[in-house]
Amino acid sequence: LMISPKVFRECFKENMKHAASTITKPWIFHSDGNYQPLLDDIIDIGANAIHPIERTAMDSKWLKENYGKKLCLVGNVDIDYVLSSGSIEEVEEDVKSRIELFGPGGGYIISDSNSIPSSCKPENVMAMGKAVQKYRHIY
Repeated sequence: LMISPKVFRECFKENMKHAASTITKPWIFHSDGNYQPLLDDIIDIGANAIHPIERTAMDSKWLKENYGKKLCLVGNVDIDYVLSSGSIEEVEEDVKSRIELFGPGGGYIISDSNSIPSSCKPENVMAMGKAVQKYRHIY
C-alpha cells in the first residue's frame, strides 16, 4: 500500500463511501498491488468486485477462500511472464489453473492480472480468449 490502512480509513474511506453511495449498478474497485488489508473497508464502501488480482502482490488462494463469497474476483491471468513471454501452452495452462482456483462457487471474472500492456504478445492474448472458451465449463 502507498498509504497505511490507518490513513486510508482516516482520510479517504468516508469520502469514497459517500461518492460510491450514488452508484446504482454493481461496480469494481480497482487498485494495484497488495490491498488485502483493506478488503473489509472496500466491501464497506460498497464495492461488488475487485480488480486486479496480481499474483506477485496478493495470495490468490487466500483471497478465494476468505473473500470469494463476499466479492466478485476479477483477474489473475499473469501478464508479467505468461502473456508477455510465455508459450501458447503456458497461456492455456495459466487460464485453466485460474478457472480451477477461482471458478468453483462462481463470483469470478477471468481477466488479466492488471491490464494488457504492449509487452504482451498479441498471440498470447488471443490464446487467453481461446482458453477461456475451452475451459470455462470445467467447474
